[in-house]
Amino acid sequence: MTRSSRERSQEERKAALMAAIDALPVTKGKLRGDLIPASTDFRRGAFGIVIQAARERRMSVGAFMRRAAYAFACHDLEIPLSEALTLDPRVTRETGFALEDPDGVKFGPWEIESLKEPGP
Repeated sequence: MTRSSRERSQEERKAALMAAIDALPVTKGKLRGDLIPASTDFRRGAFGIVIQAARERRMSVGAFMRRAAYAFACHDLEIPLSEALTLDPRVTRETGFALEDPDGVKFGPWEIESLKEPGP
């Protein structure tokens, strides 16, 4: 093999490797076109509050954060939580078992009492 053919072979291997890397999924889980990845960060001590609340509802932390975000967004937009849950009823138990809860009743109430308008 001449030097130029060896260089070409290395370039071809490198190109094939880069194509294989580009073809790898971005996340470990299944990619679905209708999901939008979102993330946030927490202060170390404050995150324990979120973990504890998720455990008390027997939900995964991700499912708890998603459901809490929907509940707060629906409150702020003055729409029923069911509007968001109709679009995304997924809930994951703390055990990893997934189920649907489109009515938002299987894991306790999601209405924040202190945010309700005072009655007449």
